[in-house]
Amino acid sequence: MSTETQRPVKEVTIKEGLTVVLYEYLRGRDRRLIEDVYLDKATVNRKTDAEKKTTVEIGGVTGSVNSLMQDKTIELIVKEIREGETVISEKKQILDFILDLPESEYDAVMVAIEEVTAKKA
Repeated sequence: MSTETQRPVKEVTIKEGLTVVLYEYLRGRDRRLIEDVYLDKATVNRKTDAEKKTTVEIGGVTGSVNSLMQDKTIELIVKEIREGETVISEKKQILDFILDLPESEYDAVMVAIEEVTAKKA
C-alpha cells in the first residue's frame, strides 16, 4: 500500500483563493532523492598517497544545483495547489505554477516547504 495516500497533509493559504497542500513531513526516501540531485552533479575524486592513505574529494558542483534541489523538493512535498475551483496535482504543473508566482507568493510557499523539510532535533 502506498504511503502517499496515508501521509498527512497541511493546507497553507498563500492569498485568498490560493492554497498549497503540503505533505506534513519529509520521508527518508524523499531526503535521498533530494540529496541525489546534488550527488549526480558532483565529481568524486579518490586519491591514495604514498602511505596508502585514501582521501575522497567531492567537488565540481555548480551553483545551479541549489535550484535543482529546490525543484525536486517542491515536486516531493507539494501534493496539490488549489486556485479557486482549479486543482493542480501533476508534479510538473505544480512546479511550473510555483515558479511562475510573484516573488512574495513564491517566498511564502518556500517558507512553508522549509518548515516541513527542516531537520528536526
